Amino acid sequence: MASSEEILLLNLTRLGDLVQSTPLAVGLKRRDPSVRVVVAAVKDFLPAASLMDGVDEVIPVEYDELVRLSRTGDFSVVSTIERAEALLSPLLSRRFARAVNLTHTPTSAFLMYLLRSPDKRGLQMHPTGQRIIRHPWMLFFHNFALNKQTSPFNLVDIYALGGGVPIHEEPVPLSVRVPEEAERWAEAFVARELPGAGPIVAVQAGASDPHKMWHPSSFIRLCRTVRDARPVRFLFIGGKGERGLSERIHALAESPGSAVAAGRTDLPQLCALLRRADLMVTNDTGPMHLAAAVGTPVLSIALGPVFYSNTGPYGEGHVVFQPSAACAPCSFNVRCVHPECKNMVPPEAVALVVLRMLRGEPLAGGGLPDGPEFAGCEAYLSGRGEDGLMDYRPLLDRAPTPRWLLSRAYRKMWSEVLLAGKSPPGADTPVPSPGDWLNPPLRRIETLAEAGVQAAASILRHSRKAGRHVPLLEERLDTIRKVSSSIRELGLGIPEIDGICRMFAFEEENMPEGDLAGAARENVALFNNLLCRARSLAYLLSEGISGGIFDERRARADAGASRR
Repeated sequence: MASSEEILLLNLTRLGDLVQSTPLAVGLKRRDPSVRVVVAAVKDFLPAASLMDGVDEVIPVEYDELVRLSRTGDFSVVSTIERAEALLSPLLSRRFARAVNLTHTPTSAFLMYLLRSPDKRGLQMHPTGQRIIRHPWMLFFHNFALNKQTSPFNLVDIYALGGGVPIHEEPVPLSVRVPEEAERWAEAFVARELPGAGPIVAVQAGASDPHKMWHPSSFIRLCRTVRDARPVRFLFIGGKGERGLSERIHALAESPGSAVAAGRTDLPQLCALLRRADLMVTNDTGPMHLAAAVGTPVLSIALGPVFYSNTGPYGEGHVVFQPSAACAPCSFNVRCVHPECKNMVPPEAVALVVLRMLRGEPLAGGGLPDGPEFAGCEAYLSGRGEDGLMDYRPLLDRAPTPRWLLSRAYRKMWSEVLLAGKSPPGADTPVPSPGDWLNPPLRRIETLAEAGVQAAASILRHSRKAGRHVPLLEERLDTIRKVSSSIRELGLGIPEIDGICRMFAFEEENMPEGDLAGAARENVALFNNLLCRARSLAYLLSEGISGGIFDERRARADAGASRR
């Protein structure tokens, strides 16, 4: 890239998402130090955006006003665009070599439509108002949001790969800029507020969404259990609105030498405090990602709409607890009256792992003995996978669940397809019968995909003689429409296969425009891809793909069974 080129990251989200996009920014600078990385962020989150490493400039966006403009019916489309251009003139007056939309909203798509860039990646709006998603990893990004349970990749990696950073080849950690004055302030705070000995454990009991919050009583029990086992200093953090919650937990935890910092820090000061902690115990929050960015080990509780592998703390050696509930993770649109998942992660189980981490005992996948205290939950350990991307392996020594095995099959398949650009394992092997529990719906996809290939191939053969074959072409086009509709409906009805059905739908929706023959060729490729993915999932499940960790675990289990 020329030295004058700029890359825009459109990230109209919150603190955590901004921090999670730092490897993309840093990776772009590593690949070309002369490029300027510009972030467009919601005005209210400018302090967070200013912490981002690798970013040369932050442009504020009046997001609430932009949302109002994009939804209003008070004036014409032309008038809407004129008002939006006036509102966004600091952004729209620039030309970017690449613009990457890291936001899911229709408003961000509208903004991408207005931007000047020859390389627009992610969600954007077509002049007709239709949704467009450019780049394979950005298609997966939107699939990921709708299929959390079968999305085996971390958001950080998806951001980086979609923006043009091959993070699987050269890992890039989260990183933030912490001013020296904030470091000095934190040093004084610790000396003044956290007297005595023992490791410092930062505790974040709040969250932006109440459904992501572990019960305050659970945090209290955790603190007391850890306190009774060894000397420790708790540092209760959070925003101004979480000050009262933190003070109540602090008082009831009855742990001398602890302190409340919630509501008393700005973001740089919070980062500096987290750098001085030996461990952070937290809900899935923005400060969790800050802790990972400054190198502090994290133990996270993933509740409600949170799934451990999607937005878990990024980096090696972190631990995530997830309830074993069949409904976990739920949708962001669900508001459970009695969220039982909050009761399925016992404080005593979390305390066992906290104490091991504080003692510096090595953790390994499958290396923690299972016990009754872990009955309602799973625990995962973060590290690099064989494909070079962030992975989360079960920490407990227990048999793999069908959901875990399915996620491993998806990971292997998508790694080959999206990272290596190869046909996935088992793509040429028909779905067996009867076979695995998912084989019947996978066979149905196989049948539908084969019908789609045949119909598209027939159109391609006859496209040059369209005048003489109009009835046949109409029949084949109708077949394609019906097959596509059936594939989408099948995915909606069976969540375990919606990952490939939804990706098919996104790819179909974003096929390039062309003549009849070109469209037919695209459809042949589209249905063939779905056929290969369905067969690959069936093959990988039948082969018991596990990512290596369960091979050792099964060997231990088999050895134990033979002794009995």
